[in-house]
Amino acid sequence: ISLVTGQTGPSGNDQNSTGTDSVDDSRQNLSSGSANYNAITDNRMYQSNDKSPLQIFVRAKKKINDIYGEIEEYVLETTTFINALHADAEIVDKAERELFESYVHKV
Repeated sequence: ISLVTGQTGPSGNDQNSTGTDSVDDSRQNLSSGSANYNAITDNRMYQSNDKSPLQIFVRAKKKINDIYGEIEEYVLETTTFINALHADAEIVDKAERELFESYVHKV
């Protein structure tokens, strides 16, 4: 007996039966629908990783880290220059020198 239609099958004795079994048709429709879903899912899995939100985030984070690395280099270079100025001509006082050194720790 079909749970969907209540039919017992395509036998000649059943007055409600038809030449085709509707349960098998519905299963076939479900399987083709799930095949379409699987195809869509597979396409998403094999999309170019350049467009993945995670990949975009990773690349952006790497660029930001590179920028901070460059800033740190500039601050270290400036601190070295300021220390050299203080040692040579005392153009920069100790408070300003310490201020520049504190920037290294902030970056």
